[in-house]
Amino acid sequence: MDLSMDVYIHAMKSFYTWLILLFCPNFSWSQYSMDLLPAASPRAVIHQQIGFTDISIDYGRPSVHGRTVFGDLEAYDEVWRAGANYATVLDLSEAVIIEKDTVEAGKYALFVIPHAEEAWEVILNSEWKQWGAFRYDSLKNRHSFPVRPEEHPWTEQLRYSIQPESFSEGEINLFWADISLSLSIRSQTERQLEKRLLSKVQQAISDQEKAVFYIQMAEFYVNHQINQSLAGEHIAVAEQLLSRDPVNWNKQYYPIHYVRGHLYYIQAKILHWNGDRAASMEMLKRCKAIEQKYNYYDRNRSAIDEWLKVI
Repeated sequence: MDLSMDVYIHAMKSFYTWLILLFCPNFSWSQYSMDLLPAASPRAVIHQQIGFTDISIDYGRPSVHGRTVFGDLEAYDEVWRAGANYATVLDLSEAVIIEKDTVEAGKYALFVIPHAEEAWEVILNSEWKQWGAFRYDSLKNRHSFPVRPEEHPWTEQLRYSIQPESFSEGEINLFWADISLSLSIRSQTERQLEKRLLSKVQQAISDQEKAVFYIQMAEFYVNHQINQSLAGEHIAVAEQLLSRDPVNWNKQYYPIHYVRGHLYYIQAKILHWNGDRAASMEMLKRCKAIEQKYNYYDRNRSAIDEWLKVI
């Protein structure tokens, strides 16, 4: 074999070795990471239930380390993973309302585009399993929310929170450096509750069971101040069911006078919610006037008397 052929073969081997190193990083460089030391940006997961919806955020937590974050480390007008390493993931067990958009159940990559002057963009993208924002595809964006950053006390390590404001409402917050971003979130509690109620009523074998389900649902709406109209509708259905001749009343379930006392108490609460205090007090008198054994007032005296102090 002549010298020129040796040179050619050596050159080709070098070329293919270079290609392997370039296009197959697992061959060398990634093996150098031995997971010996803690991650510079550790992973965190937070969970919160809003209404009946389970919400979680899985994200990396970078630190400032004396750097200028926005406009430098994270450039303005460019997509940011809103965390570190793998994309930040928002996971919803049920459909919710974020700001004014209905966001279906599922997982989303959460990205942010910071701007120097305009409102920032918070983006939910359907391709949630990706490294950073390197494969970000705007065609897979499902929702985009304009959000004005707010000044906030210093946060060295990026942090998210899901803060309940009421049973069915809350906020998703991002804190890093000296800014915060917030999104309102609301579960579709009424839809979920009505679905549960319908299922229970369809399974019920007696009017008494149906009446109790409607009373309990009305009570839930009243106690959480969720839906005044539905509370009134449900208590009216319960009253109609209790007005029938209870020939099949199961005395081992609830005494009928106990359920009627519960009905009067919730009617009193609804009337008070409607601003009719006099009618509310009259309905409470009907509740307290039931004298049979195991009546609702006697068994719930402390709660009712406490509520009377409020009204």
